[in-house]
Amino acid sequence: RRGECIGCALRGNEALRGGGYYAPDGGTLRDSLIANNRAMNGAGVYANASSATIALCRISANVATNNGGGVYCASGASLFSCLIARNEAGHVAGGLYLSGGTVCNCTISSNMAASGGGVHINSGTVLNGIIHGNSAASQANWSVGAGTPVVLYSATAPTNNLPDGRGCIADEPVFADSTDFRLLEGSPCINAGTNLVWMAGASDLDGNPRIHGSRVDMGCYEFVPEPCIALLLLGLSALLARRTGP
Repeated sequence: RRGECIGCALRGNEALRGGGYYAPDGGTLRDSLIANNRAMNGAGVYANASSATIALCRISANVATNNGGGVYCASGASLFSCLIARNEAGHVAGGLYLSGGTVCNCTISSNMAASGGGVHINSGTVLNGIIHGNSAASQANWSVGAGTPVVLYSATAPTNNLPDGRGCIADEPVFADSTDFRLLEGSPCINAGTNLVWMAGASDLDGNPRIHGSRVDMGCYEFVPEPCIALLLLGLSALLARRTGP
């Protein structure tokens, strides 16, 4: 229940709610792997308190018979820079069921449900996210309930009728491959998010600086060019500056 769990591997558990991690009264889950758990709701994580924080976690291959295969997030709980992938739900929200709370810079992909394969949002805010490549009989990437959710600066499809939708794009995120959700050079998600105060000094899921460049990337991984590419770009910039200088 309530407490701090850092650097944990929570695997192969079963419960009515929160098969991997159950936080009805708050708590902190950080730098952890939550995989292969089962529950009726929130098979990977069930967080139902404003003081619950889940950050820098890999949440995968969890199965809910009802809602929220990966995460069931409600009552103001917060998720930061998490990968939610390859989870399943029998009803809605293979990846994330959001009913109040904030989900920031998370990648939600390859999840499955009857509806809302990636995310089902009743209320709350999704910001700087990637919700792509999920599957469902209807509304593969996202579905909405009766509340007043907000989705901002995120990559998902479709973007029409997306709640609020400011800064959102429907482009493919261009992942490294079907099992590696890091961004490749040229991804439209690079430098496409909106910067927030907490990002100063923060890290992405790989431990890289949360902002590399002028703006934060969408999703849980920040794109960092290989050193040779960075040096080439620096050289090209210097060459162009000499050619266009006085």
